[in-house]
This record gives sequence, structure tokens and C-alpha cells, in this order.
Amino acid sequence: MTRRGEQTGGHSARQIQLINTLLEEEAPLPLKQATDQLFTLLAAYAGLEEPVHRDNLKLPTGTAIGPYWAAMCLKDFLRTQRFMSGIYRAVSDARKKNPGEQIHILYAGTGPFATLVLPIMARFSAKEIAVTLLDVHAANLVMLEKVLDALGFQDRVKAFIQADAATYQLTDSSKVHIAIAETMQHALEREPQAAISLNLAPQLAADTVWIPQNIRIKAALMNMQKDRDRQFGLLPEGETSYRILGRVLDLNAHTAREMAVRIAENHPALEECRLDIPAEQAKTFPWLALFTHIQIYGSYALHAWDSALCAPRLLAHFPDLPSLPQQVNFTYRMGVTPGFDFSLH
Repeated sequence: MTRRGEQTGGHSARQIQLINTLLEEEAPLPLKQATDQLFTLLAAYAGLEEPVHRDNLKLPTGTAIGPYWAAMCLKDFLRTQRFMSGIYRAVSDARKKNPGEQIHILYAGTGPFATLVLPIMARFSAKEIAVTLLDVHAANLVMLEKVLDALGFQDRVKAFIQADAATYQLTDSSKVHIAIAETMQHALEREPQAAISLNLAPQLAADTVWIPQNIRIKAALMNMQKDRDRQFGLLPEGETSYRILGRVLDLNAHTAREMAVRIAENHPALEECRLDIPAEQAKTFPWLALFTHIQIYGSYALHAWDSALCAPRLLAHFPDLPSLPQQVNFTYRMGVTPGFDFSLH
């Protein structure tokens, strides 16, 4: 389903003010207030209803969360601010690199608000940018058209496409300067971020900017008491509540292409990753966990605890095991319930 939008509405001064706040503000309280207010306004434009739009969609490659939950991601304010700011910088850089060209952005997994591209729609004209909006939920695109119409952003839209981004084949021959996909939970589980990356990245030119530029998954050992101290500001300066064991996976355009080739050759997407578990560290930090670091674009990034996307994923508690493991092996599981499988030895 592809439709071309027309500009029929006017800009909302309050809406644009909130969008600008999210680009310019860094203090947590104003960011939270701005995202809460923006959610309320966008939900009203969209006709978003919590009971009606909450159902998730099970796909062969993972769960496409329901429109209401996708909209709620806006309230993860550091995630919203940093993705918005990173994408704005990416578009600004692309315009410098391609003077006179209309910058084409592909946004997969828009939700009902297309939250992450609202600032570039607010600050760049239809002559400067064109956005292809792709989502598997028909309801998301219906609501999104209402939102963009209310804001007067319809003329920035190249196409609305209802499709599964994990299987969609690009048919438009025009160049894609920037591709955006943020359809993930911590440790790349449940949602189809990896599958979408493996499908779309090989279809795009090598110089297409892929956002996020890299998702790094690391294995770590954690001490939960120290982490509670961290949360309450009681952890002594210089101490941490975790110890990194090593990198498990980098997911970016390059590795997505490599993983897609492995799957095409009937191999697992990720070669088994083996990491040693130091015995002394395991006694003091008795939880095995996965940490997620997201490099959005350039210096814009999300680190551990910055966002729900980066919350540690607890895997195992060593005191509950018959013996202290010396090694952990990881593989990445594609399919209906994506995520990491691990074994302790």
C-alpha cells in the first residue's frame, strides 16, 4: 500500500515548540515534561486509544509492538532526544555532502507518530527532504497521516508503505541517503531489529547512512547490591556495579550484510561467541548480564541505563548453579522470538 500525502494542515506552534525543546534541551526534567506534553498532543491528533491500539503483532521475525506501545516510546525521553538530535545531525551532514539534492530518508517502523523524524520535518522543507514511511501496522499509517496532516508535514512524505520491513523489497530506484530503523528492546530480544537490518542493509548503497550506526551487545558480570547503591547515589566514586567480559555482537550495516550472507548459506546469523568468566570476579559480581550500547550517529549515543533500550538484561545467577562456570557461549537466535541463547561451562 503506497500513498502520496498532500499538505492540508497548518503548523501547530505549541507542537513545534516542544519538538525544538527536544532538540535543544539536555536537562532531564524539561525533556520529560516536553515528551509528556508532545505525547498528549500527538495522541489527540492521531486518535490514539490505549485499549483499541495496544495489540502486538506476531511476525515470523519477531514482535511488532502495538501502536499504543510504539507511541509510548516517545516518553523514553533520553532515547527520543538523542535519536532526534542524531538524525537531525545526519540530515545536516548529508545536505553538506550532497549540495542541491533532496535528501531521501527511509524510516522503517514509524509507529503512529514517526516521532524520530518530526524535527527534520519541522526544520527542513519539502525541497530539502523527502521521507518514506514504512510500518507493518495499517493502523499506524492511518494515524500517522492524521498527525502529519495536522502538523502540515504531508509534503515532506514521499510514500506511506504498509509492509513488514524484515521482508520488504525496495522498489523505488531513487537514492536513499539515510535509513532509520529502531524496532528493538534491550539485548536485541523480541522485536525484529536484527531481521530488519539483515533485510534492508544489503539492499542499500554502501554510502547510505544507517541509523543507529551501531548496536553493541556486551556480556558483563553484575553485583546487584552495588547497582542498588548506584541508583541511590551511594556507590563510591570510581567504583562500578559491573565488570565487562567482552563484546558479543556489533549490529550495523556492514555486519548485517555479513549475517545475511551467513543465513543465505544456511549458517547461523552469528558465529558462536565464547567468553571466559574470571572466578574471582564472578564471586563478587555473581550475575551474568547483557549490556546494550547504541551509537545513533556520530557522538550521539545511548549507554547503559540511559534508556529502557539499554537496561541490563539479566541472564543467570551463579549461586543458583551447581558450580561456578568458567566460560559462557552465546549465539543469536533469529525467528519468532529473537534473542541471545547462551550456555555456561
